[in-house]
Amino acid sequence: MIDRTIAGPSSLRRTSMRPHESIRGAGRLALRSILAYWCPEYEVDGRLWLRNHYPGGYIFRDKINLEAIPPGRGNPNWRLRYGFDSRSPNRTTRNLEPQVERDGFRFRIPIVQNSKPGIRAHLELMARPWNS
Repeated sequence: MIDRTIAGPSSLRRTSMRPHESIRGAGRLALRSILAYWCPEYEVDGRLWLRNHYPGGYIFRDKINLEAIPPGRGNPNWRLRYGFDSRSPNRTTRNLEPQVERDGFRFRIPIVQNSKPGIRAHLELMARPWNS
């Protein structure tokens, strides 16, 4: 069972994925998730007048498709392929090599929304041995 933690501005929850939900026969693990960053509504100077009231909305919202590829011939490390539905629907088109660390490895996926209000962040996926 793969355990993953999903964090948001006001929530932290843990979900699990069973091995039979992966790509059968390929030795790869695939999953998808919706990434969203929400800006709540707010008021300037505490006044609820239309000119000082701004409704909430998504700053970023997209589905990400992930495919983890185990070590194989000529590649001693796990690899990650990913893609966003806004660019390549239901496909993983970008390759990412891990940052190898003493106790595991991590992948950093850039999250960028250039239109205002924008966001520049990254999604970090880490893997470590269970019994270390």
